[in-house]
Amino acid sequence: MASGKTRRGYIWTFRTDDIVLYVASAGRSGETPVAVLGETKGVLLVDGYTGYNQVTTPQRRDRAGCWSHARRKFVEAHDTEPELASEIVALIAELYAVESRMRKAGKLGSAEHQALRQTESAAVMTRIKVWLETNQDNCLPKGPLGKAIGYARNQWSHLQLCCNDATIPLDNNLSENALRAVAIGRKNWMFAGNDMAAQRYAVLLSLLTMAVANGLNPEQWLKTTLMALDDARMSSLDELLPLAAATTEAAAAPNDST
Repeated sequence: MASGKTRRGYIWTFRTDDIVLYVASAGRSGETPVAVLGETKGVLLVDGYTGYNQVTTPQRRDRAGCWSHARRKFVEAHDTEPELASEIVALIAELYAVESRMRKAGKLGSAEHQALRQTESAAVMTRIKVWLETNQDNCLPKGPLGKAIGYARNQWSHLQLCCNDATIPLDNNLSENALRAVAIGRKNWMFAGNDMAAQRYAVLLSLLTMAVANGLNPEQWLKTTLMALDDARMSSLDELLPLAAATTEAAAAPNDST
């Protein structure tokens, strides 16, 4: 927020199951993913945004596609092509049915889950691919359904990566959900004030959201941490972070089996 005008800023989110990081940035270029992920390797689950290209190279991370983003585009095309859009949405639902079964059984990421991904999920993806190829010429390329098909086909190699590894979720909804706090804040207080304020906001939001992700009461964690800072050494500050605090709390909890 500047005198007589404002300018747009951005909050990025990077997360695993137990680590949540928000980063404030003045732009949407690939500089932020590079600064955060650097030379790290592994899998990055994202949508089709090209800003991630610099960190999803053969030398860096494998890029997994988000089925939720792909599905959303077909849902948006339902008003113009209800029959065809319903067909592909139903096919994508079959992928999520496999995940639902494994979640209810408590076997997400297991060998059994991997076997189902390579058989049932892979078979569904083959049907989806055939559907995309068959119907691409049946709709206007620049119409809602044509754009949805084009997006899915362009992202196909990334969308099917999850069949090779059951630990890769079908979508990045976990990260998308983490951004809801930013959207709510944007409505309530609208402005960060300045770049430094935005960075401080991102740091505080990272800590509190990570506390929740690790099963901590964020208010209690913040109170305990602020009180502990007076006696803490610089070399031991990492021990106060939510991930470490959750590990310590779990170790100190009574064991029901004893």
